[in-house]
Amino acid sequence: MSAISWRGPGPLVILHGKIKSNHYLSILAKRHERRKCLERAHQSEEQITARNTTQRIRISESRIQKSKRQRDERLRQNISRNRVALEQHIATFRVRERERQQASRALSRASFFRLAFEYAPDINYSANFKITIGAMDKVCPYCQALKFRNETPGM
Repeated sequence: MSAISWRGPGPLVILHGKIKSNHYLSILAKRHERRKCLERAHQSEEQITARNTTQRIRISESRIQKSKRQRDERLRQNISRNRVALEQHIATFRVRERERQQASRALSRASFFRLAFEYAPDINYSANFKITIGAMDKVCPYCQALKFRNETPGM
């Protein structure tokens, strides 16, 4: 078997004995879903009722085949998976919030004397309400350069 070179999105898979990309399969799935949606839109009430009945029977047979212990185990796994995901989300949120608060506190306690000469790029200076730089919308009368509102004239 020869090596296959592929530069498209996603890995390659085999479908009906032919090599296809996952991207191609997702397009096929979307076409299939679109076709099914159109078919369902043109169904009569009797066809919809028959489809729902067969679906209901299929689901109930599937549930009968599974024991109560299997169902409880699956539900327990789902609950624990959701709990872990929620705990990770909360932990990430708390870390980010703690970092934001620490930066805000450090900036509020910081002395503004010679702060421009001790610039730290990891501090969000715009978060401090005491620091307002504003827009460069004033025109210098000497060189027509844009300046900040309270900037010294002639600089």
